[in-house]
Amino acid sequence: LQDLQGRGVSAFAVVPHTSDAACLRRAGVDVVQLSSAALEPRRDPGYAAAFYKRFGRTYNSTEAEMVFARVGEEFIRLGYLRQNDRSVPSLRTVALFFHVHNQTEAQLLPWCVGVFEVHLELIRRGGAAVSNPGGLQFFQAAVGRKRPGADGMWLVAATGPGLAQRVLSWLGYDTADWQRRPNADVDEELEAFWLQNAKAFRLNLKGSPSLLERLEHCRTESNVSASIKERFACLDLVFGDTDVRQQWRPLP
Repeated sequence: LQDLQGRGVSAFAVVPHTSDAACLRRAGVDVVQLSSAALEPRRDPGYAAAFYKRFGRTYNSTEAEMVFARVGEEFIRLGYLRQNDRSVPSLRTVALFFHVHNQTEAQLLPWCVGVFEVHLELIRRGGAAVSNPGGLQFFQAAVGRKRPGADGMWLVAATGPGLAQRVLSWLGYDTADWQRRPNADVDEELEAFWLQNAKAFRLNLKGSPSLLERLEHCRTESNVSASIKERFACLDLVFGDTDVRQQWRPLP
């Protein structure tokens, strides 16, 4: 607050999601992203117990702050965080790092455990870690009241053609080979996804009202075949947008 006052700011708003910040940036509003490194572990009840279970030792906040800072610096150097980002590794960047380095046994949650996993992998590689190749997106499945991505329900997928079909299939919606299947079957699966994620669409696309409007329009297209193609095309855009929060509800 003192920093903002020093810059002559007399009014400000605090928003909880990166999608809100992205919307404000597109509108030309100055955005200051606060560091969450010290607060992040406390978002996961039982993080200290989870840390002990994973590493066999007690969580030390002083050590953790140093680890978070080092991983953040490395993520900027390797391109997982952008140069103008705060050097705080996000859950998304940790997941991308795991994917690129084929760390299939690494534990993403709680967040502090995931960052320590990255730290240990960086030490093992001795400066030979792989840079972010780009073209990757991070997804979390939201099940009940569990934290999105819990129980290993997260995915890193390559963006580009066919992304919507891959993500929907991962979430349990039967969209495989949709171009060759009866329209009624595919339409039913898409409608199930829409109904399960009505609230998620509103929350995830707060910063992209035109895209949300396009999604609603193609859903009401009278030509079912055209509607299906347009919905897949729209979902390819939604799932590939790094400014959209990618938390979606799977098929129950």
